[in-house]
Amino acid sequence: MNKQSILFLALMSCLFFSCGDAEDKTIQTDSAETLHVDTIVQPGAINVDTPLTQFQKPVSELIRVQSPIAGEIIRSPFKITGEAVGFWYFEADFPVRLYDEKDSLLSTAIAMAKGEWMTENFVPFETELVFKIPAGQKTGKLVFERSNPSDMREHDRSLTIPVKFN
Repeated sequence: MNKQSILFLALMSCLFFSCGDAEDKTIQTDSAETLHVDTIVQPGAINVDTPLTQFQKPVSELIRVQSPIAGEIIRSPFKITGEAVGFWYFEADFPVRLYDEKDSLLSTAIAMAKGEWMTENFVPFETELVFKIPAGQKTGKLVFERSNPSDMREHDRSLTIPVKFN
């Protein structure tokens, strides 16, 4: 075999082994929709074609609280407002819990959707929290819990906002 033939075979081998195979992959999502994705997988490459599920997304992409803001001084009764994606609700509501600095539960309120909640979009919510502050307590936290009717702990999600008491 001459040098040209060896060089040609070496070049073809490199091209063949470095390109990888294109595969038609089917991805199941949380909805009834099925996505078909053409993916070229190469050694050492990370496959980023699979969309994140609602359980994989950061909480900041699922719920936004307008009031209170972190560190705000709150007094009873206190109006809570914000917006959350439909995934956060079940039957148009989700719980909000207030804890003191010793993690004792002070109050629970139910945040209600102010629009159609069966959507992937953000839906406004509001509730009013009535509470009594134990003597000597200066800080606490509000915990916005995703409604989880399945009661499967791996589906729990929450957002915690630190607050102050007057």
